[in-house]
Amino acid sequence: MRRTLDALLRTFVAAMLAGATLLAAAGVAGAATLRLTTPYPAIVADPGGSARFPLSISASAATTVRLDVASLPPGWKTTFRGGGSIVSAVYVEDSAAQSIDLEVKVPAEAKPDAYAIDVRATDDAGGVATLALEVKVPEASGGGVTLTAQYPTLKGPSAATYSFDLTLQNDTSQQGEFTLQAAGPAGWQVDARPSSSTQAATAVVDAGQSTRIQVTAQPPADAVADTYQISVQAVGGPAVAGVDLQVEITGSYTLQVTTPDGRLNAQVTAGSASPLTLEVRNTGSAPVAGVALSATPPQGWKVEFDPALIPAVAAGDVTTVTASITPANDAIAGDYALTITATGDLASDSVEIRTAVQTSPIWGLVGLAAIGAVFVALFLVFRRYGRR
Repeated sequence: MRRTLDALLRTFVAAMLAGATLLAAAGVAGAATLRLTTPYPAIVADPGGSARFPLSISASAATTVRLDVASLPPGWKTTFRGGGSIVSAVYVEDSAAQSIDLEVKVPAEAKPDAYAIDVRATDDAGGVATLALEVKVPEASGGGVTLTAQYPTLKGPSAATYSFDLTLQNDTSQQGEFTLQAAGPAGWQVDARPSSSTQAATAVVDAGQSTRIQVTAQPPADAVADTYQISVQAVGGPAVAGVDLQVEITGSYTLQVTTPDGRLNAQVTAGSASPLTLEVRNTGSAPVAGVALSATPPQGWKVEFDPALIPAVAAGDVTTVTASITPANDAIAGDYALTITATGDLASDSVEIRTAVQTSPIWGLVGLAAIGAVFVALFLVFRRYGRR
């Protein structure tokens, strides 16, 4: 009997030990079902920049998983982000992984080295999963962010709009969003935009990539001949790149066609040449060369100029030109529009002359002679036949 009791006792103790072992194994297995992973466990980041680790969290059963950073270098800052918000926990469905990001801010004074960061996830059942991450701060190099111009100096008149093509190169280890800033002399309109979008005020450039920037500069119409400076900057966090541009204004080029007294009308006679005195005035700040005179008269009219070509008109000078206007022989009395144009190498101007056509006096004399001939004929007829 005693032997039987001893056998039963040994069997009970063995069963209890086996049950404890199974429970412990089940607890370990339950804890192991919480997984915390990332496809990029080591990221390079510059001093003053940041590193973003994509994290994946999964569990074998629905649970709330709390997140924290177990170890972090002094002075560094971290933030968990999910769904556009800052988070500290995430709810995980059965066998469905959740994705969040860990953003690590690197201090500007960080020395080149490899820094370890430990992330910890804890579920409702007490299960724990850890993940070792690394941020490498590289040695300083000749890279960074640069802004260069294909042609940093442009030249032309004050009436032109100047366009510069720039290249923004990001040789850092991270994508950067850069704010574009441009400044010019007083009275100038200067603008900097990404070439790919004229509406954007910022440019996003991936690590090791570049993008095109277009800068337009519009000087005031009265800008005098001189060299003007324009500065452009691309600012992205601690990274700042700049370039200096120049516009060399050769002067303003403007012409004005008018008459000595300012009256824009003339009286002409059909079939006869009538002179009209004109003035070609240079109202700009630089000479205008090769000024040619031309006209768009009514059909059948002829307009000649003396001189027809002015070699050059200096700034502020006036050249007198005589226009000989000959209307068509059959031009009917009335008002006609005559456009006269002066065209130079860098400027032009037009003026409309209102011409009043009068009939030739010859036709009046012919009419009077015809009337006189009629009266003479009637007189002779009455004289001859009136006596009868």
